[in-house]
Amino acid sequence: MPLSHIETAFDRNELCRKIEPLLNYDDTLNSALILINVYHTRQISAHHGYDISQEILALIANALQPYVKQNCCLLRTANHEFALLLQNIKNSGHCQLALNKITRELNNKDLALPNFSTKSKLSIGAALYPSHAITAQNLIQNVEIAIHQAEKNGIPAVMYSKMMSERIVKQIKIESELALAIQRQELELWYQPKIDLKTGNIYGVEALSRWRSKTEGLIPPDIFIPLAEQRGFIFEITRWALNIAFRKQKEWLAMGLDINMAVNISGKVINDEEFVNLIEHTRGIWETAPGNITLEITETAIMDSMKDSFDKL
Repeated sequence: MPLSHIETAFDRNELCRKIEPLLNYDDTLNSALILINVYHTRQISAHHGYDISQEILALIANALQPYVKQNCCLLRTANHEFALLLQNIKNSGHCQLALNKITRELNNKDLALPNFSTKSKLSIGAALYPSHAITAQNLIQNVEIAIHQAEKNGIPAVMYSKMMSERIVKQIKIESELALAIQRQELELWYQPKIDLKTGNIYGVEALSRWRSKTEGLIPPDIFIPLAEQRGFIFEITRWALNIAFRKQKEWLAMGLDINMAVNISGKVINDEEFVNLIEHTRGIWETAPGNITLEITETAIMDSMKDSFDKL
């Protein structure tokens, strides 16, 4: 079937209007809204022509046609996305079986055209009405949360759960508060000792950033550090951590404790033009001996821009 024969709903409000009449509230059965994102069509269009990319999408659409039964529908909702509404779904487990079947049949499959061939790559999200949402608008919102989780985690298909919404709400709250955390003095630096197993002596410490939010309590670094990197706060946090760490090291030195201070450095900071100046300037303020500083950096941080990273280091 040509793509021109498939109904479109490129606007989310239009999608809502088209699926709403098909949603019948039933305590025993669900409608399942499934979003299917087809990757690489933009690149295929750029390198092999627009018509080729449309033929690829048409192959996917034709493969989805057997699922369109009574009161079901298949809509094209974006240049590389389809929405499939299924009926008579008993529960989330029943829907997961449908997702598994679609994934087996359509993901990572050979797509052959007369002058071009490729493998399909899909991200699929699903949500149920009324189990997960009691309005068409909320159903669409929840299925978008599910497909976002699929894309984020590199998983072919994800079923929506209430926990996903709770995590997103919490993440948004944390994001909004992160910018103010330093001003509120909510960040703390903890020092994990490094011990020589032969002598039992502490020869150094690793400075670890911790965030004690006034509203959320202690927030783990694996949550707020990636957010800081995404939102552009990581350089400021690193500047704060270096100053606190080197100041503490100077205080310890005055007490007769001459130990190495290790500080974690994000790849986002290394890529900043001011990275070298930041290290030199902070070291100069606190008169820190270069030999007493260790910068701990992940290999992935260096791999992004290897030559530039090595030059700076």
